[in-house]
Amino acid sequence: MEDGQQYRRPRIHAPYITILIAALIPAFTAAYTYIFPIVNGNRIVMWLTSPFNIFFEDYPPHGILLNYLLPVIIFFLVETYSRYVADIKGRNSIMNHAFGFSVIASYLTSAIIWALLGMPAIGSSVLAFCMLLFFVSEITDSELINRLRERRKSAGYLFEVLMFAYSALLLGVSVIVFAYINGNQYWFIHLLGGSIFAVLLFSYIMYRKSKN
Repeated sequence: MEDGQQYRRPRIHAPYITILIAALIPAFTAAYTYIFPIVNGNRIVMWLTSPFNIFFEDYPPHGILLNYLLPVIIFFLVETYSRYVADIKGRNSIMNHAFGFSVIASYLTSAIIWALLGMPAIGSSVLAFCMLLFFVSEITDSELINRLRERRKSAGYLFEVLMFAYSALLLGVSVIVFAYINGNQYWFIHLLGGSIFAVLLFSYIMYRKSKN
């Protein structure tokens, strides 16, 4: 680097949140469908399983693709990007907190829909939508741009530029998801969940900055 510091290669991060999501969605859906068939219409059970339950969304032919495979792919891309970008910035990734906020937002959204419409909202799409909002906050962070400018003559600069190209691919996936949401009659649920998530994430980011 220009300041004489030795360039460090990016660390390899295990996408354990993605793995967790990939396991929780089928586990919660199977439990709701087969383990507790007597109570699978109970509103409390619906709410408790709501962020990871795709019981009403696994319809053929695209239910599993849109509500399981696509959210898992989104989590993987966002998690990989976020953790690598955190290395560039020289800080810990806030992906763990973002995931926690997305779960909270999903539960709050489900509770609000329950209060307004008499039935909790369930499904994984709110989690995926929140991850896309988190990705937007990561890629538009000016701190990252400044770090890349500082490293423009470093050995790892090319790899970091390629990482931005990778983010363009993720943006393409985002377009597909937004197209799905716009064609969904329950699009307002995603916007409600995204708004709650944005407030939680922004408040946390401001808290971190105030402490630093």
